[in-house]
Amino acid sequence: IIIVGAGVFGLTTALHLAQRGYKNVTILDREAYDQTGYTSAAASADRNKIIRASYGTQKLYENLAFKALDLWEEWNSEIRNASDLPDSLFFNDRLWDNCGFVRAGELPGLDPQETATQDGFPEALKDTQYRLSDESRRKDAQMNGIAPAKLDLFDRFQRGLGLDGIFDGTGGYVAADKSCSWVLHLCQKLGVQLKLGHQYAFTEFIRQGSKIVGVKTGVDGTPFLADLVIVAAGGWTPSIIPEITDLLQTTAGSVAKIQLPPQTERPDLWKKYSSSEFPCWSWRLTGSTMQGTEVGGIYGFPRTQDGLIKIGFRGTKWTNMAYSNAEGRLISYPTTSAEGLPNKALDKIREFCRENMPDLVGLPIST
Repeated sequence: IIIVGAGVFGLTTALHLAQRGYKNVTILDREAYDQTGYTSAAASADRNKIIRASYGTQKLYENLAFKALDLWEEWNSEIRNASDLPDSLFFNDRLWDNCGFVRAGELPGLDPQETATQDGFPEALKDTQYRLSDESRRKDAQMNGIAPAKLDLFDRFQRGLGLDGIFDGTGGYVAADKSCSWVLHLCQKLGVQLKLGHQYAFTEFIRQGSKIVGVKTGVDGTPFLADLVIVAAGGWTPSIIPEITDLLQTTAGSVAKIQLPPQTERPDLWKKYSSSEFPCWSWRLTGSTMQGTEVGGIYGFPRTQDGLIKIGFRGTKWTNMAYSNAEGRLISYPTTSAEGLPNKALDKIREFCRENMPDLVGLPIST
C-alpha cells in the first residue's frame, strides 16, 4: 500500500493500517519531515489547532472528538514515559492541552448552533459546560479549579462590558506540528516505510489499463508499485487528481501571530496568556455578523512556549488558482511562501485587539 502525503490524513491512515496488521505500507512525501519537523507545506503542520466536540447537531463529529480525547491523553502519557523521541519532541512536551474553549460574544443569549450543542451534549459531561453570564456557574468553575479569567474572557465583566457564551471544559488545543511528528514516529516504529524528501515527490501515476498500480517520484521517475495507492495530499490533491477539482478547493485562512516581549520583561503577560489562565476562544464565530461590518468571526489561543499568541479571522478566505488541468480549467494550488494578510483581516484583528486585548496592541505581528 502506497500513501501519497505525510500530513494528518496520510499519517493516520498509515498508523491504523499498521495497527491492523498490514505489513507493507509506504508513505511518500516531497518534504523530509523526519529531518526537518513539520513545516508550512502541510495544513496539518500548524503550531496549534483547537480540539472541540461542540458541533451542534452534527453528532458524528461530536462522537469522533470525544473518542479522540482519550487517545490524546494516552499520547501525552506515552511521550512523558518514552524511551526515545524524534528530534522535534521533548519529554516534557504535551500534544494536547485541555485548557478549555470559550465560545462567546458581547450580546446576551446563545446562537442556534451553541443552543443545539448544549441541548445535545452528553448528560455525563454537561457539568463541564459553564454559562458565562450565569454568576453561579462562574463560581462553580472557580471551585472546580478553573482560573476565573477563563470565565471572564478579556476581563469584560471587570470592565463593565457585555459578555455571554459558554466555557467548554472538554475543549482545548493540540500542538499540530508536534503531533504529526509523533505519529510519524509511531508509524516508523510499527514498520511503515518512510520515503520523504524531494526525490520522493509524486510526479505521475503508473497505470495498467484503467487501474492505478503505482506511482513515479522525483526527477528520475523512480517507480513504486502497489496493490493500492491512497492519495492523502490535502490541499495539493487537485493537482494530483484533477478530476476532483469541483469537489475540493484549497483556501487560505487569515492568521496573525503576536510576539510577547521576553518573559523577563513582561512576566505578567506571559502568565495572563498562559494556558493555565487563558483558554482557546472564538468570538461570534457563528451567526450573521461574521461577514458583516461588526467585529466577529475571530478566534485565538493561549500563548505558545515561545510567547506567540495566534489570532485568526474567519472571514472570506482567499484561493490561489495557479494551474490548469487538461481541460484548461484552473486548479486551486497551495502557496506556502505568501506573506502578509488581506487588509480586511488585519484590520479586523487589530480592531478586536484594541477593544479586547489592548495589552497586545503595538507588539510585533507576523503572518
